Amino acid sequence: MSSNDLTILDLRNILKWYETAKDKDTDEQFRTYLKIEGMLASNEDLCEPIIQDLIGVVMNGLHKANHNEIQYAKSLLKTRQARLSEELKVISITMNAVNEKIGDGT
Repeated sequence: MSSNDLTILDLRNILKWYETAKDKDTDEQFRTYLKIEGMLASNEDLCEPIIQDLIGVVMNGLHKANHNEIQYAKSLLKTRQARLSEELKVISITMNAVNEKIGDGT
């Protein structure tokens, strides 16, 4: 398997695995972690135009898609869902900071 075969979801799972691993003290392991983070960021940026119209593309082709295409669509949807979840967390944190700054509790 090459890095081209890895999905964004695969890269996220690798990073989650690393974060929970107990033995991650070596410089080499940390450099590998940084490389995977870079691959994730690069792949997310490359996939974004595809994802912009993801729902329409998936729904239009779902009836004629084979198993591999459905698995790929599922991976893209899960990736987009994860990105949106992270973006919503950041927006919520930012909104709370803004509300605290202006003294508004809502």
